[in-house]
Amino acid sequence: MDKKFLVIGDIDTDLFLKVDHIPTWDEGLLADESQMLPGGKGANTTVQLAALGPKVSLMSCIGDDVFGKIGLTNLKNNELIDTSFIKTTSNPTTYCVMLLDNTGEKAIVVAPSVDIYPSLKMIEDSKCDFSSYENVHIIGLNPSKTLEYIEYLKQFDVSISVDLDSANGSEKQLLSIIDKSDIIFINKQGLHKLIKNVDDDVAVKKLGKKCKNTTIVCTLGSKGVMQVSNKEFTFEKANKINPVDTTGSGDSFIAGWLYVNFCLKDYNVSTKLKFANNCGETLALCLGGQGILLKNPEIGKDKIEFYEPFDAFGYLCNLSIYPFEYEGTIWPTSEQCYQAYKHTDEDYRRKIRECDDIYEVIELGRNVDSGSYDEYRWMTERVDVMYDIVLAKFSQNEDIKRLLLLTGDAKLIEHTKNDDFWGDNFDGTGENQLGKVLMKVRETLRKQSKRVDFESNN
Repeated sequence: MDKKFLVIGDIDTDLFLKVDHIPTWDEGLLADESQMLPGGKGANTTVQLAALGPKVSLMSCIGDDVFGKIGLTNLKNNELIDTSFIKTTSNPTTYCVMLLDNTGEKAIVVAPSVDIYPSLKMIEDSKCDFSSYENVHIIGLNPSKTLEYIEYLKQFDVSISVDLDSANGSEKQLLSIIDKSDIIFINKQGLHKLIKNVDDDVAVKKLGKKCKNTTIVCTLGSKGVMQVSNKEFTFEKANKINPVDTTGSGDSFIAGWLYVNFCLKDYNVSTKLKFANNCGETLALCLGGQGILLKNPEIGKDKIEFYEPFDAFGYLCNLSIYPFEYEGTIWPTSEQCYQAYKHTDEDYRRKIRECDDIYEVIELGRNVDSGSYDEYRWMTERVDVMYDIVLAKFSQNEDIKRLLLLTGDAKLIEHTKNDDFWGDNFDGTGENQLGKVLMKVRETLRKQSKRVDFESNN
């Protein structure tokens, strides 16, 4: 893929505290879990856009401190992300404390830095060839700097998009930003700061009339998304999900929209909005704003290759840790369950279940001299057993169930040279039985979801 994008925005680090509920005034409570993850709208959008395939540059600034190093390390580990325009300053890196309850709702406290966004001088001195990019995307939470960026970028032949989010700033500044940009992303709260006392669709149409040459994309949270472009209005409803964390969902939506708009131009507006919706919803099933995004939420690729539990599609791997119940027993991984059921002795199965070393698990499973292994029985029923186990895993873990359904009709392939039965033997000559099992499970879950939706509507 030869498309390139540039993001001008922020990098920060997010400290997540999982709590039972968001506290009220003067209330103290203990966090159930804590985790520190890289964040920032600019960095989030960059990571999610790169996950979809194109090369992305991020122009930003950070402090020479632990928070800056956390954010920068994650970006540098991605070969599709160019970090050469990220400058280190003497001021501290911005960080956020996020309180996250069991419903996925959150409260955020930001400790901002003086240098959240790069100065215009940093941009001018960067020697960046802006015209080489398909699109320059600006995080527009600082209206004054955003206007400076836009005025400077107008000399280059490049598309400019701005994420206004909740529309901070004066009405005059915001309308000027919208009018001078090619694409604007704004949420419902921001929209109604500009167009008051009317319904959502009326508001976005009115804003479109004020800024006729700008494509306006307005997200409505769980309701969906609206778009106005060249007087054409489109609404696309959201899918129903049970979010884990909505941090960065808007950034992921924008990444999906930019990708499908500039890289998959043959799709109509409705399909593009569905794609972007799926990107935002997929990220909401993970903690943090830089979880790995699916490379093809329903469209974009016709096959998905997986193998390791920590890669982009690691949840498809039997080694990934998603506990589930099978025949009355809780299993940490589907691999342990599968290896154990090669044997009929309950004590031997328990030994495999309680083993912490996955290599030892596989060795125990392959032990044909255990005294309870029947090769004929196992060779006859192993595919059916694998299907039952994998179905249990995905049925009982809503997050990965949703991710599996979002793969659409893509062919799922265990891509390994180590197995020509369960995998593809790395060259396509293998039977790919695990991939076939996963696709069968996906179809079963899809039918179950449609049946539940039908019953709930009747």
